[in-house]
Amino acid sequence: MSGLKKLLPRVNKICILLYFGGIVGFLLLSHEGIRENCYFSENALLPGLVDSKFSASDDQIHNINLDILDPNSEVTDELEKFMLRGGLEVYRQKFTFQEKFVGNARIQNGTNIYGIVRAPRSASTECIVINIPILNNKHNFAMGIVLALAKEMRKQFYWAKDVIFLFSEHGSFGARAWLNAYHGIVSYPVSANQLPARAGSIQSAFTVHMEEDAVSFINLLVEGYNGQLPNLDLFNVAVRLIKIHGMAVSVNYEFVPRQSSAMDDIKSHLGATLKMMKKQVTGTSSGNHGEFIRHGIEAITLQTVYNPQWGNAGFVRLGRVIEGISRSLNNLLERFHQSFFFYILPSTDNYISIGMYMPPLGLMLAAAAIKALSLILEANYVNSEETDKNEETKKDSETKESVEDIDDILKDMDSDYANKENDNKNSEAPPLQQILITMVTSHMMGFLVFYAPVFTETWSQMFNCPQDISITLLLVTVHIAGMFIITSYRLTLEGGKSLYVVSLLHQGILFGVVAIINFSLGMFLAVCYVLPTILLQPGYMKFNLLRKFVAFLVSPLSIAALICLYTCNGNPATVMSEFVNFHVTVYEQSQTQQSWLFDFIALLLYPLWLQFWAITSSEGEILT
Repeated sequence: MSGLKKLLPRVNKICILLYFGGIVGFLLLSHEGIRENCYFSENALLPGLVDSKFSASDDQIHNINLDILDPNSEVTDELEKFMLRGGLEVYRQKFTFQEKFVGNARIQNGTNIYGIVRAPRSASTECIVINIPILNNKHNFAMGIVLALAKEMRKQFYWAKDVIFLFSEHGSFGARAWLNAYHGIVSYPVSANQLPARAGSIQSAFTVHMEEDAVSFINLLVEGYNGQLPNLDLFNVAVRLIKIHGMAVSVNYEFVPRQSSAMDDIKSHLGATLKMMKKQVTGTSSGNHGEFIRHGIEAITLQTVYNPQWGNAGFVRLGRVIEGISRSLNNLLERFHQSFFFYILPSTDNYISIGMYMPPLGLMLAAAAIKALSLILEANYVNSEETDKNEETKKDSETKESVEDIDDILKDMDSDYANKENDNKNSEAPPLQQILITMVTSHMMGFLVFYAPVFTETWSQMFNCPQDISITLLLVTVHIAGMFIITSYRLTLEGGKSLYVVSLLHQGILFGVVAIINFSLGMFLAVCYVLPTILLQPGYMKFNLLRKFVAFLVSPLSIAALICLYTCNGNPATVMSEFVNFHVTVYEQSQTQQSWLFDFIALLLYPLWLQFWAITSSEGEILT
């Protein structure tokens, strides 16, 4: 007990040390001694061990693109004609979707066209999908490469899987419409016709995105929706084949850094790591491959980039890369399962596995858990001391009383002892009613935030303002209203302490679970919330105004404003428009792309923050 008594006053220092230790540990993940070199877990892929059969020339591919992209004809019609001449099975699919959810939303029509190369020696049980988005300006120059490859595939006999060439309109909406129809799923806001034909079970896929008619290097996009990632072996296959064919490769436009010093090396890899995590925090996908990953299909996007200073690698090299990836996937005897699904990429040649990046986060979450545990031990220690003092007082009073007045004394002692027992029980028992009222109220306010955007149109008409401003005003109004409502029920000091312990444990569990699904989001929340909430311990009212300021600074509303301020480089003229666009974008993504960032903030993060806000208004002694 004496050891705990000495340790309890130092708990805050220990928690702060753990917090910054977790941050330092995360920053050191990019060190060459910690990050791992990429390797193949699935030997059946055999990348680059076969001779390329792609024989089309740059001129032939260029002529195909000119025919397909003829301004006097529809792209889908030209694609259908060319694939039919190449001997493929060609089918169309019509679909509609709502282009924008808030504001001037309008229904758009689209057409997907796909051709199937049937495997000559299999029963169409498995297939590979090569997705080529038809861009808004109708110029995806990868179409000529893929069509030339499809024509050659039709003549080859070593394909064990069907190959589907999917040309999808309107970005990810076209890919989603096709995949939903392929798997028999109906989801808002996309409505699609049934597919006239199918192939086997989709084992893997990749998207090719080429906006210019020249290519200098290939940028690989791996981030899917809500932090999902493809199997690392698929990424390694693409990297290996791109390098074999003499092309440069990057991930999120970051190349393998070649630095002279260890510190520069760490900075370069750390920058690439943070860039990848930034995309994952938003919960959006960096390409059409995210739609495939959503269905449990391993997929990546090959995005070509042209830089005149680097020169042009040509269509043929890219065609051989696409062919090589397809042939490696054709070699697989089973689904991707051996390599990592949870990782961070500091470069194309290195990765950080889940076993390395979770311990730093664990240190940060342990700080909050230790703080909660210390308060529980401190309360037990104080109660035990009070019990000892009561027993000593009772013994002293017994020795001083005379034998003559024993009956009266016993009555007085019984009444005093009963009162003290009741006081001890009241002090030891947690104020469950206060905790329940506060938590239920905070979660009810979370539901109001979640459903507030439903009234956007009504609010817009009432105040005669655009819908994008209306939805922002609604969310801000409900957010601020929750702050006043939650503090209208004033907690006692004991109630505040009990709620504080529950909230700290709630925070650790919530952030830990989120980090398992989406580590980037979990780490971002831990960095923002763990240290401030440790400093919000109730009962120290001398700096209560400062505590309220710290609590407000980490509210979801304040964090959104700080993010907008950072993205605008501190320009006050554009902060407000960026702030409005931020809320609209997050909400639209939740409705149209099934990102759960808005749902998480409204239903879980905001109620948790309201609990800490209520703690800052709990009654306590003024310390001097």
